[in-house]
Amino acid sequence: MQSTQAAQGTRRPQDVQSVASVRDAAIRTFDDIVARTDTMKLSNPDVIKGIIFQAANVGVGAASAFGAGRAIGAAVADIVVRAAFDSPQLLGLGPDNVSYHEQNEKQTAMMMTNAIAQWVGATIGGGIGAAAGNVVAPRAAALAGRQIVPEQLQALVPDHVADLLRPDGQPYGAEGVAALRTQIQDAHKRLGAISGDAHVHAGEVIFGIENAARGFGQGMQPAGALPHIGISVAISATAGAGTGATAAIEMIRERVQVPDARHDGNGPAPMVPVAPFKVGAPLDIPDRFTGPTKTATARNIAAGVADRTLLMGKSTLPLAAAGVTGPAIAAALPETTKDLAHRGIQAGVLGAGVAAAVKPWFEGQPVIAAHDAARRARQQPSDVEMTAQSSTPAPRNDAPTSPEER
Repeated sequence: MQSTQAAQGTRRPQDVQSVASVRDAAIRTFDDIVARTDTMKLSNPDVIKGIIFQAANVGVGAASAFGAGRAIGAAVADIVVRAAFDSPQLLGLGPDNVSYHEQNEKQTAMMMTNAIAQWVGATIGGGIGAAAGNVVAPRAAALAGRQIVPEQLQALVPDHVADLLRPDGQPYGAEGVAALRTQIQDAHKRLGAISGDAHVHAGEVIFGIENAARGFGQGMQPAGALPHIGISVAISATAGAGTGATAAIEMIRERVQVPDARHDGNGPAPMVPVAPFKVGAPLDIPDRFTGPTKTATARNIAAGVADRTLLMGKSTLPLAAAGVTGPAIAAALPETTKDLAHRGIQAGVLGAGVAAAVKPWFEGQPVIAAHDAARRARQQPSDVEMTAQSSTPAPRNDAPTSPEER
C-alpha cells in the first residue's frame, strides 16, 4: 500500500485522475457482475436460452458425428461384407440372417470380418459427419439467441485488487491478482470447454447409459440398416443434448469467491461469490474450412476430415475391440442363456465402448480446432505482402482495344 501511495504522490494530477477514473469504471463493472450473479437461475428465460444453445451445439454435433456419420459408414461396410458372404443386409426391420448358434465357419468368418469392417466404415463416416457437424451445430445453436459465455477475468478481478488486503492483512499484489484470475480461468476451462470435466463426465455417463439401454433392447439381433441409422441419430442427439445441458447447468450454478472490488481499502477486503459465466449474445462462429480460393477450401475440408477421421479411429478403438469379442463370446454361450446373456453382452459392448470414446473425442476437439485455424492462417497474406501489393502500381494494359488500334 505504501509503495502504491508513494507512486501516486509522484504522479501528475491528471494521471491520478485517470487512475481514479479507471478504478471507478472497474467498480461499476464489478457491480454489474454482482447484480448478474443473482439472475443466473433457471427462472431466467435468457438462462434457459443459453442452456438450449449448449444442448443444441453438442447435440447436433454428436448426431452428425456419432449418429449419422458413424451409422451410415458402418451400414455401408456391413452391406459390402454381407454381400461378399452372400448374406444380404436388411434395410428395414426383420430377423437377421446370422445365427449365433449352430454356426458354421462361414458365419463365424463373416461376423469377425463384419465387426472390423464396420469399425473402419464408422470411423470414416464419423470423420465426415464430424466435419459437417462443426459447421452446422454452432449455426443451429445460435438460433437460441443467447449463449452462456465466460466473464472477463479482468472484470472479475480488476487490477486495483492488487492494492486491497488479504484476510491476513497483506496486500494481494500483482501475484495475488494473477493467482485469482488463474483460478477463474481454470473454472472456465473445467466447465465451459468441450474438453473440460463437466462435458466429459456428463458425456461418459449419458452416452454410456443410453447406448447400454439400446444394446440391451436389441440384443445380438440388430435391426436393419435404416432403423439402425435412425436409432443412432436419435440416441446421439439426445445424449449430446443432455451432455451440453448438464454442463450448461453447472456453468450457471458455479460461483467463485473473489475480493470485493468495491472495498474502500480500509482493512481486509471481504470475499464475495460471483458467477464466472454470464448469458450474452452468441459468439462469432469461426470459419473452419473456407480458404482464399476454391482449391484451398477443398484442401482444408480434406485435411479437416482426415484429422477428425484419425481422432474418431483412436477414440473408438475400445468399441471396436468390444465389437469383435462380444459376438465371439455370445456364440460360445449355451442355448439356455441365449436371450438374456446376449442382451447383457450387447449392453456392455455399446455402453462401455461408447462411454470410453467420449473422453478422447471431447479432449481432441480443441486440437482439431487449432489445426483448422492454423491452416486458414497460413493461407492468408501477411501484412508485408498486403502492404507491398497496395503500394505496387497496377500494370498498364497497352494491348489494342479496337480494330483501329491494331
